[in-house]
Amino acid sequence: LTLRAALLFWLDFRFSTVRRMAAAELLRREARAHVIEGLLSALRRIDDVVDVIRASSDQGAARDALSKEPFRLSAEQAQAVLRLTLGRLTSLEESALREELEGVRKRIEELNELMKEDQKVWDVIKEELKEVAAKHARPRRSLIVEIDENGEPA
Repeated sequence: LTLRAALLFWLDFRFSTVRRMAAAELLRREARAHVIEGLLSALRRIDDVVDVIRASSDQGAARDALSKEPFRLSAEQAQAVLRLTLGRLTSLEESALREELEGVRKRIEELNELMKEDQKVWDVIKEELKEVAAKHARPRRSLIVEIDENGEPA
């Protein structure tokens, strides 16, 4: 295996690794965006949500009620609403959720571009390599000298 072949093999491996990591992160970010959208929907109708939860016999019944009309929350969204504490139902929390959703959507867009365009993956790999080079760069410790025809340092 030549050095060039080894480097090409590593680059192919790194390319597929970056893509897999981006795909996994994309799934996580999409799931988080889905939950945040449900929380924001519940916060807009918080009085109705609290009434439904209080009227429910247990968490399962509350989750089922939140999944139906008029809320139509998914199971994940309903569970996130049920985990909310009353202290988090403030307007400040709503603005924080909106900011988080905006950031998550922006990252989703970046990840979608990364999944579509090979050049973006190569750009990520280049940046990673630059970071590694900057982190581990040290001045050369050995001295390179020229040797004359007698075998002595010039």
